[in-house]
Amino acid sequence: MNIAFHSLSLSGKLEQGLPERQSGGPLQDDRTSSEESSEEEMIAGLRAGDDAQATRFVRANIGWMRAVAFRLLRDDGLADDCVQ
Repeated sequence: MNIAFHSLSLSGKLEQGLPERQSGGPLQDDRTSSEESSEEEMIAGLRAGDDAQATRFVRANIGWMRAVAFRLLRDDGLADDCVQ
């Protein structure tokens, strides 16, 4: 199975809006304001179809995505195919 990143409908999901972050919950957000603005820029770029931001998103998240794929599939080759 070969899935191309560009065939995913990320922009449609993002355009629906992300839930607002709530402070004071059990999970702490350790990000600095520059990290938050950087993430917001990346999301804006994904919404706009910016290939450079799509590449940045994949590189920032490929590790955990591959780990999840491997846990589900128990096959290195299939896990690699899923996240390529």
